[in-house]
Amino acid sequence: MRIILAAALSLCLAAPAIAADIGTVEEYEVPAAVEMRDIVFDLGGGVLLQPAFPSSKEYRFAPLPFFGLKFLRLPVIGEVVSGRVTQFTLYPAFNTVGERNSSDASYLAGIPDRDFSVEVGPGAAFRHGPFRAFAELRYGIIGHNGFVGQVGADFIAKPVAPLEVSFGPRMGFADGEYMDTYFGVPASATRLPTYDADGGIKDIGLGLEATWSFNEKIRLTGGVEYRKYVFDAADSPIVKAGNDQELTFGIGLTYRFGFDLFKN
Repeated sequence: MRIILAAALSLCLAAPAIAADIGTVEEYEVPAAVEMRDIVFDLGGGVLLQPAFPSSKEYRFAPLPFFGLKFLRLPVIGEVVSGRVTQFTLYPAFNTVGERNSSDASYLAGIPDRDFSVEVGPGAAFRHGPFRAFAELRYGIIGHNGFVGQVGADFIAKPVAPLEVSFGPRMGFADGEYMDTYFGVPASATRLPTYDADGGIKDIGLGLEATWSFNEKIRLTGGVEYRKYVFDAADSPIVKAGNDQELTFGIGLTYRFGFDLFKN
């Protein structure tokens, strides 16, 4: 949840993911105290409340990491990430999916258990004035071996000086490996009919993010994301027996660091 919360009230979120970019509407995102360093980034953590597994009616807490690269200068090349709001921002996208056991719900009887999953990959955001667009592509390094991602857009406003609020649509997608892992139903199932889910768009939704800046370096960010399953995901007997609409909540603190990587 860009909750990317990457770039979240988790790019990020997305998302979220939810480790999405966190910016401001000023001309520069990088504070004067650190803008001349070779690298400037936001690092922090928080907690996420999300469905125990995709389409679950039960909710569980999970860790929420934050990382946003704000400025990067390399020898010869120069400024790779400038910190200007009209430039691209790169960030690592991260997400976890809770384990799913056949004992979690009666309708899962006969369906193989799914281990706790960790997904990582690249995320990118483009900011121009009060508008931001982002995209994430993650791969399951633990628990599943599929690709899953999210794209979205936000309108950003600052009702008061320390507070920034963003809101916009989201769309999630996944390949066949991911879809089969969480939405497919094998012949061994005893309560649900066999189902083969293909890759493609799996959900649409909305994300809301709010950030309160205590000073140039410390920020509190919270976010909520609504998701509705569509197409093959919505047609899955697992989703029909479980929940085709979800909410994800996240909150955490970030601290801005600046370092010199190279000597002049």
